[in-house]
Amino acid sequence: MNDDNHISDPKSPDDVPISDLSYLYDEPDSRAYYQSLGALDYRTPEHVQQLARWCFGHFCGGEPWILDVGCGFGVNGAGLLYGVAVQDLLTRYDSDHMRQMSPESVIELDMQYFSEHPRQPCHMAGLDVSRSSLDYGLRTGLLDVAFDDNLMQAPVPDDLIRIVASGALIIESGVPIFIAPHVIDALLAAAGSDSRPWVITAPPRYTNVSVYSDVFEKHGYVMEQVSPDPLPHRQFHSPEEADRIIDQQIAMGIDSTAEKQTGYIYTTLFLARPAGEANKPVDFSPVVRALVHP
Repeated sequence: MNDDNHISDPKSPDDVPISDLSYLYDEPDSRAYYQSLGALDYRTPEHVQQLARWCFGHFCGGEPWILDVGCGFGVNGAGLLYGVAVQDLLTRYDSDHMRQMSPESVIELDMQYFSEHPRQPCHMAGLDVSRSSLDYGLRTGLLDVAFDDNLMQAPVPDDLIRIVASGALIIESGVPIFIAPHVIDALLAAAGSDSRPWVITAPPRYTNVSVYSDVFEKHGYVMEQVSPDPLPHRQFHSPEEADRIIDQQIAMGIDSTAEKQTGYIYTTLFLARPAGEANKPVDFSPVVRALVHP
């Protein structure tokens, strides 16, 4: 495992100090992001994408908008727009050839790479405070529009409200607990009662999930757990991170046997829908069968 050189400070009572990898998003291209997370076997985007595809057949019609909260370098755009799996991306950027290229050459090569894949009939909007990762996503075709607004401090911009109000599917695949529920709250409030987007969220098990469910209940939503079993998020970054997270989970009364045995952080996949729609029973088994385990 890696040395724990980057530690995030707790930002809320429900937060736990984990390894801070936010510096990866300041790069002009996605190499450092995929190389670092590839070493940790990063999997949550695959879970979220699998559920998103299921939602397309049950909720979205035509060419729906997807709003990726905390989109980073567009890993979900690669999967949902072009069908490029996370593992393919992790492998793609882990080569000596890629490491030796200039950022501009990498971006130009990625533009060609994604353009050669058939594009799915949907649109991708990205929300992230990292301008460099958003610019990369726009240039490579992984995002159709991008917003760098910090919704913890600023109102939802009108263009983003229009996208959410159009019936967009909102997704997030690992945004910290001190950010994700509050951003989702702002988006649902801005959309208003006439628009009822579905929301996919994947909080790690060491977080207080009630923070999310409280937000959804406030807006008349029901939060449903998709998989009965916890799902792998990524490997622990260091022994110190493992100790902190496992201690947090034990304090929360969570059985941490899986974390101890596999060396992975685990996440829980949820779908939040308006209460009236959640009353209609759904079969998540096709989603669950396709989810990836270590």
